[in-house]
Amino acid sequence: MTSGDLHTETNTNGPQQTRSRTWLNGSAAVAITLGLVVLAVAAIAVGIGSLCLYAQSGAFWPEAIPPYVDYLGESYHCMDLGSPDMRGLTMQGHTIGGGLIYARPPIGSKASAGFVVVTDGHRRETCVMGG
Repeated sequence: MTSGDLHTETNTNGPQQTRSRTWLNGSAAVAITLGLVVLAVAAIAVGIGSLCLYAQSGAFWPEAIPPYVDYLGESYHCMDLGSPDMRGLTMQGHTIGGGLIYARPPIGSKASAGFVVVTDGHRRETCVMGG
């Protein structure tokens, strides 16, 4: 502490040294700094999570029917091609956003058709292999 930080005040009890008052004392500065650090870390975590999700599904936020679906290790590109034929398809899994993946039962560990159908309960989209 330097002598410039102290002021002498005189009151009825005699001279008394006090610290100069500022709008931001030490504990408030620490609290604000910690709050900003927490916000920055949270923003970075959300950003990294969104980029990882985008790499997997082509969407920054979880969607029931994302642009891309991974099924049995293969990538499928989803598009609205009208009402898909659901004959012979059974539910085989879920998308990251909670959509249902319908496909023909796999043969071994490989998909048995070049497409899957993804639905969110209201709409259906055909997803073709190789997307």
